[in-house]
Amino acid sequence: MVLAKFAYPEYGYQSDQETVNKYLTVETSYELDHVNMGQSHTTVCLRGFSPGFNSVHFTFSENGNQLDIFRDPRFNTYMNRKA
Repeated sequence: MVLAKFAYPEYGYQSDQETVNKYLTVETSYELDHVNMGQSHTTVCLRGFSPGFNSVHFTFSENGNQLDIFRDPRFNTYMNRKA
């Protein structure tokens, strides 16, 4: 299971900060449902929550190990593209 820990409430745009602080608790981990990774913005969708949240607010782990979703082809679909 991949977890997203809400670690950085002060990151992102003001609207991102307001949204994430309305729904989540700092230093709490939530189960990751899916990631929508774009070229300049990544939305993290957590199981049981709507809306999605800006990825800048989180650290990620899987089975207790740190996970870089930007370097993992399961989450970064740009890594699966052929030139």
